[in-house]
Amino acid sequence: MREKLARFMMGRYGNDYLNNVLIWSSLILLVLNIFINNSILSLIAYVLWGYSIFRMFSRKIYLRSNENIWFMAKTKKIRHHISAIRKGMNDKMHRYFVCPGCGQIVRVPKGRGKIEITCPSCHRHFDRKS
Repeated sequence: MREKLARFMMGRYGNDYLNNVLIWSSLILLVLNIFINNSILSLIAYVLWGYSIFRMFSRKIYLRSNENIWFMAKTKKIRHHISAIRKGMNDKMHRYFVCPGCGQIVRVPKGRGKIEITCPSCHRHFDRKS
């Protein structure tokens, strides 16, 4: 059975970051729809789910890849901020900030008060409270 699925998926696009966002968004909307019971909300959830399945089984790999690249470029800042928050949750000795100039994640020690941070890649200075 596994070989049949692998043969079926040959030449098809498969899964990527945009598909994961579409699937999770549709699941969140469906769960939210349980409490709100709105037909428009469920329609949006099913359209997102259907589009993610369409993208997964598409044979136009170049177009689906370009869609994912465009999405990744548009969500770069949000993903960097989420990454900094995740790193900060796991590290109790440091705080993580995102450089407003280039988006680089900068690690500084906790408990130093208000400090001036210099980005190692673009050398921009910004003040934050550690």
